[in-house]
Order: sequence, then structure tokens, then C-alpha cells
Amino acid sequence: MNVSLRGMDWKRRTLTLAAWALLALAPVALMLVLSGVLGRSAWQNVPQWTDELDYWRAVYSWLHVGAQSGYTGIGEAIAPIGPLSVHGISPLILYAWLGAIFGWSLNSIIVYNCLWVAAGAITFCALNKPRAGIAALMALALTVYAPVVLYCATSMTELVNYGLLLFYLAFLFRLAHVRREALRAGTDQPHRHGLVSLLLCGFTILFSCAYRITYVGLFLPLAVVASDFRWSGRLALALVASVLLALGVYFGTAQFASPFTSGFLYNFLHAGSAQLAVQMFLSHAKANLYDYFLRDTSNAMETLQRWLYWVVALWCLAASFVRVQREGKRLRVRADFDSVALMGFLTLLIPFAVVVCAYETNDWSDYRTLAPFLWLVVAAMLIRGRKLLPAVYLGGCALILVVMALGEPLGAFGDPGRFAALQPNAAQQELCETIVYDPDATDPFANTVRTDMFNANTIGMLDPHIGIQTGWFTSETVGNSRWILTDHLKIPVEGYVQVLRNEAGYVYRQTWDMDEADLQWK
Repeated sequence: MNVSLRGMDWKRRTLTLAAWALLALAPVALMLVLSGVLGRSAWQNVPQWTDELDYWRAVYSWLHVGAQSGYTGIGEAIAPIGPLSVHGISPLILYAWLGAIFGWSLNSIIVYNCLWVAAGAITFCALNKPRAGIAALMALALTVYAPVVLYCATSMTELVNYGLLLFYLAFLFRLAHVRREALRAGTDQPHRHGLVSLLLCGFTILFSCAYRITYVGLFLPLAVVASDFRWSGRLALALVASVLLALGVYFGTAQFASPFTSGFLYNFLHAGSAQLAVQMFLSHAKANLYDYFLRDTSNAMETLQRWLYWVVALWCLAASFVRVQREGKRLRVRADFDSVALMGFLTLLIPFAVVVCAYETNDWSDYRTLAPFLWLVVAAMLIRGRKLLPAVYLGGCALILVVMALGEPLGAFGDPGRFAALQPNAAQQELCETIVYDPDATDPFANTVRTDMFNANTIGMLDPHIGIQTGWFTSETVGNSRWILTDHLKIPVEGYVQVLRNEAGYVYRQTWDMDEADLQWK
């Protein structure tokens, strides 16, 4: 795969550099195409979904006040450590440092997602120097991939996955190249650069696991490459240690995230007894498998994506043990072990198993959680010179895009107002300005608002010191936050007094620390 620019004529050099640039700028090219299709700038995207709003607000608050804010989360459930929301430190490690350098606005996440991909692609090309055709096909595999098309113009973190995977591929294939050269030279000692690539690849996986634990399976290809595809007890021990380390990183960072009390993992860990936990696990896994393979999806595109995922996975499994060769005019099938194909299958199977066991398969998991691994396997096959499987993948991508184009707008493209300029709302501004920061408070809930008005206006209007608690209003999830911001009160509450009402909604404040004169005035 490695090519030398010095040995090329100027035409080939120009073509190769252009292909590398295309890979680095693939999301930018896709955004330009989408802007033409939409008839407006895809970059001017107003966050709409709860996750988008939470990511943006977390970084906004951190950049202004650090950890000196109220609690953010769902239903007044708080993190064991710190005031962060259910997403914990993920938005901070992905975006906060970029925001500190380049600034923070409503469309910053979209821009920084593209920067993540560009940085990963530049690193990959600099370390491995792929041929022009490989780089161009990797870029094509990314830009025509429906999950990328669906999420690139949002403030979701989905595009970051592909940037992280490009870093992973950069270090993994650099390690493979260095190990191969060392073996050719007749030495089995790890080369200095090989050790650096090994450490950087491992760090990339751990960094990714702090964001999503599904990345834990990437330790398997790394361990196999580092051991020159030789299975041994040392390899098994390294894998066990790597998995334990990744789980430790994940659960360590989870201490900074407020509980998602409606999620399976939270309830499983609080089952109360081993017997009940086992029953919950089996029931949950069974329901997830049924939802994924048997229950009808909301649209044909999602069904096709699931078919594409498993066509590639089963193809890799079959290719792990069987090879089809042409002998004269006949095709002959013979047994042949292919470790690369087996790694591809396991790379798709492991994250799927994690999702089935610990998360959900009915919430577009095939687009949010599993989709990046499919692209990773296809990219790895392209790098290894395999052509047939990537061709099947690209054909599937083309079919899914046709289905998308012929159907109703999906995802972000179906949200009214997403690509329109944010309209200022004076009434909401007045409500938010009523919720004031108390610098003398010792309880973070004193600087927290319980609200069902979580939108692109309020996340920027509320003081960055103020923590935001969202979710359904119930008697069990209201009462700790000093403030309530709502369009109309959903349940009766005690210990609060209305301090402002206008056309946009209401603000309530706890009365326990208000003096008698304030109460009479209100």
C-alpha cells in the first residue's frame, strides 16, 4: 500500500495528493453537495434533538465556567462525581478543547466533526501513504454511506467515529508495515516506531472507549497484528488485560455522567439480586434480537442498512474458512483460513453483541452505534487490496441512497426549521434572564433549573452557571432544583412560587430561602 511520492512523476504525484485531500475533505464535499440539494447552507444547522442540545450546552457551560455549574441531567438524577449530564465527559473530550481554540457557536460541532475526520485522514495518509485509488475509494465509501449522509449535517457526534477510526487505521497499518519489515530483516524485536504505533493505536482505542464501550473489540485486531498473526497464550493474556483496561476507562468516565435511569444498563446494575439480573439480561437480549431481526423497522432504508451490515459480516465469516477460485472455466471452492476476513467478522460481531446485551437495537443503533464498524471493515479490506466485498458494499450504499431519495425526508432532513436561521424570542429571553446564578450557593441544585423547554434558544440564553434538568415531569423528579422553567406546569408542586409568567411560559422558584417580603411581593 505504501507509495513514495519522490519516485512518481508530477501527474501521479498530483493525483495521489488529490486523492489524499479528497479523503480528508470527504465530509466537506458531502456538505457542499447537501447544500446544493437543500437549496440552503447545510452548515447553518440549528440543533434540534435532545442529544444535540445536551452536547452543545455541556461545552458552552464548560468553556465559560468549568465545573462551577449546577447539575445537568435527566429527572434530577446526578452523577457520582461532578455536575455533568448523561453524556458525561464525552462532549468535552471531543469538542471543548477545539472550542477553546477556535470558538463556540451553534454550528461549531458540525465544523469540528469535519476537523476530526480531516485530522484522522491526514494522519492515515502521512503514516501509510496509500495509493491514489485506495484513498479515493475510502473517501467514496464514506461519502455515499447513508449513516454519514444522515448525520453529517447535525450536531450529533456520529461523524467523529469515522475520524477516530481513521486514526485507528493509521496506527494499525503502520504497525503492520513496521512489523512486516522487521520480520523481513530477520529480527523479531519490536522496532522503535512499531512500539510507538502500538501505543498510539492502543491509546486511540482507550480514548474511543471513554466515548463508547463498543470500541473495545478493536483491541483484537491490534493484538493480532502486534503478534504477527500468531495465536499464543501471551496474545490471549494481552486481550484480557486490554478488555479489563477498556472497561475500567469506560466505568471510570461513567462516574462523571448522571444516570440514565430509563436505560437497561442502569436498571440491570441496580437489579437487587443476581437472579433478577439474569432474568433481566436474558429478556432484554431476546427482545433486542427480535427487534433487530424480526420487527418491522420504521422505513425501508433502515432495513436495507441492517441487511448490508450482515451481508458483509457473513461474507467475512464465510471467507474466513472458504475460498472460491477460478480454475480454467470452472469455479472451485476449497477450504482456506483467512485471518483478515475473520478479523473483519469479529469486528462486526463484537459491537453488535455489546449493543444487544447492554443497550438497545430499536433506536437507530444500526446508524449511530454499529454503522462506523461496517465502514471500518470495508476500509480495511480496501487497504488490503480486496475488491469484491467493497464493491458489494458500494452497491448496497447506492441502493440505500436511491431509497432515501425516493422517500420522505428522514432524520435531520425532516425537521422543520433545522436549516433556518434561529429566530430570537424575547419572551423566552425574559424567562431565562429571571433564572439568576447564586454565587454563594453550596448546593449545585441551587443553580439548577428543571425544565421542559429544552431548545436551541434556551441553551444559549440560560446563564452558563445554570445546570439543566430535563425529562418527564413527575413528583419523583421535581423538587430538588431551585428553578422550574415550563410552558405550563405538568404536575402540582409544593415549595415553589411563580415568579414570572409571559406568553412563552412560566418560571417558578423554591420558597425555602425566600424571605417573607419576597413571598408577599410575588
